Amino acid sequence: MGSIDIKQHLNEIRVQYQLEPSLKDVYVEGDNEVSILRWFFDEKDKKDVHVYSINIVEIPAEAYERTSLRAGSNHNKVIVLSEELSRDFDKKKIKVKCIADADYDRYLNKCRKNYILEYTDYTSIEMYYFNKPLLNKFVKLVLHGLKFSTASLMRDMKNVLQRIFLIRLANERLEWSMTWIDFRSYLLWGEGRIKFDEERFLRNYLTRNGRKRDTKQFKAVLLDFKKQMHQDPRHNIRGHDFTYLFFLAVKKFKGHRAGFHDVWSFERALCGCLELDSLECEALFKRLGA
Repeated sequence: MGSIDIKQHLNEIRVQYQLEPSLKDVYVEGDNEVSILRWFFDEKDKKDVHVYSINIVEIPAEAYERTSLRAGSNHNKVIVLSEELSRDFDKKKIKVKCIADADYDRYLNKCRKNYILEYTDYTSIEMYYFNKPLLNKFVKLVLHGLKFSTASLMRDMKNVLQRIFLIRLANERLEWSMTWIDFRSYLLWGEGRIKFDEERFLRNYLTRNGRKRDTKQFKAVLLDFKKQMHQDPRHNIRGHDFTYLFFLAVKKFKGHRAGFHDVWSFERALCGCLELDSLECEALFKRLGA
């Protein structure tokens, strides 16, 4: 494939790798992952590696049927591509990689295994931002400081975000396909503090989805997952919820001085604080950089 990301059908991709098995292509879920991986490979001087969003790939319905995965998400699309290519090609014949966010798959025991597929070390690519050195750099250099410590901000965000993650996870486990509601209205703000009104959120979430009568069952699943939570919060936080909550916190505590009008521009600035040395310590990037 060339430098321009042109839409390609799965069958065209098969032919491409039959003709050019030496291509080192990496497929990821979205544009954010593309930016980070392209920067990483450029820094590692791996000019022969090309990173593409899975959006350029057309996957036919029968491929989803073969893998028993639903169409409609880039997460599943990346996995289906890896399953199809790993079935069609011998391990020594092609050098393609597909990288999917771990999401809820590790908790639900849904991780697929094949030689092409890689998962993020944590729930998503955004969780590589969730470390004290990076966030402290962002707070000091981009935000010009806050009236409270980065550590206390991280602690509050972790507590809120893990509870939100468990609610999302319980919905996935129960397969209720409930429509999500914005958690913004359920945040409680104090002097440099963030709390989450979980009871009110749960009540409204279940009621709006016609599941109020199932509250006891839902809470039982929540409790079960709470006991299983990983010690590292990056396994228990959804990436987009993190960037959204952090954006809301900065707007709340910095006001117009924050300088950000939307989550997208905020996340680009956050992404810009990534350090190569930090990424190189992560298992996924060690394998990619080898």
